[in-house]
Amino acid sequence: MSRVTFDPKKHYTKVIMQQGRVQTDADWNEQQAIDQYHIETETKDVIGLCGAPMNHSGFKISVQDNNTLLISQGRFYIDGIMCENDADVTYDNQPYLPNAVPPDVVTLLQDKKTLWAIVYLDVWQRHITALDDPHIREVALGGPDTTTRAQTVWQVKILPLALPSDVSGLQTRLAELAAALAKAKRSRNANSAATIAALTKEIDTISQKIARFSSQMTCISKSQQWDDLVAPSTGTLNARTQPVDNPDDPCLIPPESGYQLLENQFYRVEIHYGSDSPSGPTFKWSRENGSVVTTIESFSGNDITVYDVGPDTVLGFAPGQWVEVMDDEKDLKGLPGELLRISSVDAANRIITMETGPAAVDQNLHPKLRRWDQMGSSANPDDVRNGLAITHDWQSLEGGIQVLLSQGTYRTGDYWLIPARTATGDIEWPPYQIPNTNPSAQSPVGIQHHYGRIALLRLNPQNQQLYVQDCRECFPALASPAIHVIGLNWRNDDLFTPTQFISEGLKITLDAVPEQLSISPATVIVTLEVPASLILGRTGLSNEFYMSLILNGVTTVEANVIQWMLQSPSSTTSAEPAATLIANLPVTLGSITASASGQTIQPRIRVTLKGHDIWSNQGTERYYLDGQAFGQPDTRSDGQTPRTALHLSSGAGTLASDFESWFYLGEPPTPLRITTINFTSAQQGAPSAFTLDLSQVPPTSTTPPTLPNVQFGDAMSVNVIEITFNRPVSPNGIAPNGQPQSIEVTRSANQTSVRVAGNLAFKPNTNNTVVQFTAIEPRTFTASSYTLKILGSEHTNIGPAITEQDNGAALDGNFDGQPGGDFVIPFAVFVQIT
Repeated sequence: MSRVTFDPKKHYTKVIMQQGRVQTDADWNEQQAIDQYHIETETKDVIGLCGAPMNHSGFKISVQDNNTLLISQGRFYIDGIMCENDADVTYDNQPYLPNAVPPDVVTLLQDKKTLWAIVYLDVWQRHITALDDPHIREVALGGPDTTTRAQTVWQVKILPLALPSDVSGLQTRLAELAAALAKAKRSRNANSAATIAALTKEIDTISQKIARFSSQMTCISKSQQWDDLVAPSTGTLNARTQPVDNPDDPCLIPPESGYQLLENQFYRVEIHYGSDSPSGPTFKWSRENGSVVTTIESFSGNDITVYDVGPDTVLGFAPGQWVEVMDDEKDLKGLPGELLRISSVDAANRIITMETGPAAVDQNLHPKLRRWDQMGSSANPDDVRNGLAITHDWQSLEGGIQVLLSQGTYRTGDYWLIPARTATGDIEWPPYQIPNTNPSAQSPVGIQHHYGRIALLRLNPQNQQLYVQDCRECFPALASPAIHVIGLNWRNDDLFTPTQFISEGLKITLDAVPEQLSISPATVIVTLEVPASLILGRTGLSNEFYMSLILNGVTTVEANVIQWMLQSPSSTTSAEPAATLIANLPVTLGSITASASGQTIQPRIRVTLKGHDIWSNQGTERYYLDGQAFGQPDTRSDGQTPRTALHLSSGAGTLASDFESWFYLGEPPTPLRITTINFTSAQQGAPSAFTLDLSQVPPTSTTPPTLPNVQFGDAMSVNVIEITFNRPVSPNGIAPNGQPQSIEVTRSANQTSVRVAGNLAFKPNTNNTVVQFTAIEPRTFTASSYTLKILGSEHTNIGPAITEQDNGAALDGNFDGQPGGDFVIPFAVFVQIT
């Protein structure tokens, strides 16, 4: 790499290639960093700091035989980073934590004299090269590598929690009492029984005190050990080039000022020993970003046989250089490697001889040799062999570059990157000024560790058994597969007749077939809500005091329809105990509704479906009911009373949610409808040419009737159409020709419709229930095709709707049971030969 340019504070969204320009690695690495930043930020915004998907949740900790911890297969997200565990694995065999210490969790807790521990995930990005994964290298190129990779490393670790001093004392006392109790049970003297009883009582008392403390320990309990673990390094690094002695005189620039080397370099300063080292933190540095590295094939005394020694001394290994022996275990555990100085290099045999013998490393841990560029006069100076000591003052690297590591905490592996450029004679360092006379100290670039609690362990001191509490937060997918309510045989917040409720029951249609086992009176709950006075039979109780009674019903499933039928008292059997709520009511449901109607109080029925307990099996998947339905404004069947309608299908995009709806028991009002239409003549005593009888249509029917073909001869001289309604109608729209009218007659002529002029008036002595349309032009209906339209909805180019005189409800012209539909019927007049 040449440099790292990504800065989230600049809010860049993409890198744009320009024609004919040189391409650099930094530009396209920045594009990857931009994408990764957006992905992780968006994921964290949606999921939160950490969580597991419900359908593929991973990293659940369970306790197996012999107190072994098992890590479950699946996925988990921490700070927007996806962690994947490909298969169930035990704690001591996880892929990214070789030789987990300690493998025995019980021993760890006992050694720390505690009962509790947090199980957590440590997640970070590991740099992988072709030396780690040979498949990255394209062999067709004959040896050179091209790119490297970033690997997400997850490690399940255990953090023992120190007990408060008082609880720790109780724990110690409990161990002493347990030993004394065991001794007393082995004794056979006369006082053994009394001693055992006293010890047992004291053990119980102490155990209860410890249990009270344990009940306060949760997954989110504050812990100083946890705060210390997740706290980032506080130490910073500042960098500069050697300053000019007299900056006020531009003619006095010494040759040692600025960046003095002839090659562009990418310096890496890395912490070798962290602040937890007894000798304090140290650092090492490389002018090649630590990229000069090779694999170790074998160890023999001071000799190390390697894969290659590099192309030359600039990008290879040479006598006098310092190298670090690393392996997978040290790399994954964040431990420093052994620093050694090269004595000689045998390039032909690929043997590098050290001044001191290295400790051999298991080849299964893939040992590597990495070059660092700090220098020392001998093989044994502690300030080089253990890394360079941090002085908290400016320390020179080379070529005029100086660094200052501040007071603070450091961890092994913390690093900073410093690009040095010959074109400017300076380094690139915030605030990126040339010359950079006031550089800003920076926190480490990496390695960034991300932590999340996944379980809480408790050790039972009595039986030395581990118990685990799952700390993972699981989340459903935004578009969770679920089943939904798509239809009901009632209207929410409207009237439903008692006859229908008792005879037809309730029907809920889903978009999938539910599992019969999940449909029962426990998951389909129907509740009657009525004034208490109607149930208790007592007067003087306010109607504001309601009682809720769960009705006893029978649930069945037919295809994708759930049906609930009221269980009447007479049908109860030994399988259905008589002591059900409905059977014990002092009055029957019918008398409740009758009494309620007398008081103009309608009983309310509330229907609830438990979404978390109703499911459908779809292959190997189980989908639950996402029943949450959202309300929207509407009107009841009377066309006037506001009601809350439900938007179906249901669903809030969750894995499961309850469905809830309600209605009222009562007879809905019959809508304003047409009962007869009579085609006749205005002449006194003239017979009717045609009568359309609609009076036989049931008042609650929602199915439009089948209309006959209406036709009559022109010799009948029909010029009046009488429309009879089932209730008085408003005079609005019943007007003479030239004003907006609610009834229109049109005649077909030359493929167009021509309006027939006419007057509208109420027929005398009919209480505004009969309206007459009398033709004016033409004066009679001559041979032709006509259309009669009676408005149930307002038409701006014709006139207002026919409405009921008392409440203003519009005509149900299309007989769908709802106000607002037009009635339209064609009729024909033929030439009648007399």
